Amino acid sequence: MIAVYNEIIKECREDERSGSATSYESSMKALLKFDPHISFRLLTPRFLRDFQDYFLKMGNSLTSVGIYLRQLRAVYNRAIADKIISQEEYPFTQYNIPGGYNKKKALTNNEINKILNYEPSNSLEERALDFWKLSYLCNGINIGDLLKLKKQNIDNEFIIFKRSKTLRTKKEPKIISIALLPETKALIEKHKNGKYRNSQDYIFPVLKPGLSDEEQKSLIANFNRSNNQQLDKICKRLEIAGKLSNMTARHSFATVLKRKDANPLLISDLLGHSSLKTTESYLGSFMNEQLVNTSKMLLDLDE
Repeated sequence: MIAVYNEIIKECREDERSGSATSYESSMKALLKFDPHISFRLLTPRFLRDFQDYFLKMGNSLTSVGIYLRQLRAVYNRAIADKIISQEEYPFTQYNIPGGYNKKKALTNNEINKILNYEPSNSLEERALDFWKLSYLCNGINIGDLLKLKKQNIDNEFIIFKRSKTLRTKKEPKIISIALLPETKALIEKHKNGKYRNSQDYIFPVLKPGLSDEEQKSLIANFNRSNNQQLDKICKRLEIAGKLSNMTARHSFATVLKRKDANPLLISDLLGHSSLKTTESYLGSFMNEQLVNTSKMLLDLDE
């Protein structure tokens, strides 16, 4: 089993999918911690349930355990494809990998208004706030895809790109189109790269040509971390519960459209999701709002 893990990790490294490689490595380490003598023949539904219980008792979240086991399932499927093990011994038909619990991430309309009208107190807050606004106004684009945008991705009144997350999947990556609002154009103009001239030039001065996948991820992570630290301060000043991050911009984009009765299929397309089920997880906070409002109707008995 470990040999299959290492083979997949090697392929991920060669394809510059460092995030996937790290995820498989974490899964493999977790399995070896639970059972140093792990092998395919030991994988049974009972083993998977014991693995889950063990790591939950160790303080891991259900989401983390689910990630470990999804990578294990991919390794098992690879072993079946390579005829290392038989399909008949597949343990995941009698065990459901936990999906975890998604905490509320979307903001209320009032909270979004507070953020959009907030006056930053320094340049770091200003940059963090501007990139949050860019994400919110650009289909909830994540920071990685935002920083990877190049001049060739802007076509008149639209930003057109493919999500980095889907570029190496077997399915054809979706092309995402973002309408450029005047506010969006102003933010791009404000923060654009001074060398932003040729089609291959990055729009924002964070990445540069010639970087490896791992170097790009490191720069993006540092940029995101710095911005989130400032957003956390803004969140506290505005007395908004929870945390403010780029991910809240993405979830809020989706939820605001749903509040405006936009079709879920349209929202899914704008987010670049390949499955409506994924989009529905983004709309969880909206569904909670509906439940609360429905319950309030029980006490609103005026005719």
